[in-house]
Amino acid sequence: MNYIICHYGEIALKRGNRKFFEDKLISNIKAAFEKQAPGNFSAEGGPAFGWEFVKRISGRILIKLSENGQSASWRTNARCQMSDVLKNIFGIVHFSFAVSTEQNIESIQKAALELLKEKKFKTFRISAKRAEKKFPLNSQQINEKVGEFILNKLKIKVNLENPDVAVFIEIVEKSAFIYLEKIKGPGGLPAGSSAAASAARMLRDTRTDITPLLTLAAPTPFPEHWPATSIRLTTSNRRTAETRRR
Repeated sequence: MNYIICHYGEIALKRGNRKFFEDKLISNIKAAFEKQAPGNFSAEGGPAFGWEFVKRISGRILIKLSENGQSASWRTNARCQMSDVLKNIFGIVHFSFAVSTEQNIESIQKAALELLKEKKFKTFRISAKRAEKKFPLNSQQINEKVGEFILNKLKIKVNLENPDVAVFIEIVEKSAFIYLEKIKGPGGLPAGSSAAASAARMLRDTRTDITPLLTLAAPTPFPEHWPATSIRLTTSNRRTAETRRR
């Protein structure tokens, strides 16, 4: 497993402010890893198992892992620590440790088979999502191609309703990611973004720049990159602003 794919829910509904929420989630993940999980380098200063980057990719947050020759037990322990951290980061609905492969059906089939060889099960299901629309097969065709390949290699059966194992496949940008487990997160919005969410509602359908007013009212620092917008201030709003300035 060389990646972690994090999925979020409410952030995707924020439309024009979505990037702000995604950036906040990425920042929170990095800060939590630096504080609690293995970092990029070992105590001796050389490369260790940890994370190489955290970035947004097609409506997901992608974390690249680095192994660099550490033992299997060391890698397992590091992943457990990372998992414990991600389970408590608000904004993440679920996350998965995934393998990546080339974006062609033959590579996807082989990668899925290798993952399944490590499991003991009698029934399975393939669940594919194609975010990259240039991939020649749609989601259902991927399910069929990979499922048929697995059936020909292993003595198992398909169960779409209640399988022992589900194989998840995501076709994203230039890669294919494959995993067997979704680990639940707390969901919601990223910690520290609630003030910005309130500001976003106030900024909608407005006419006068009220960034200074919102900066005074916000319990956390107002983001510097927040777009200037307008609002019609009522008499009571002006009085409130003047009172706060005093």
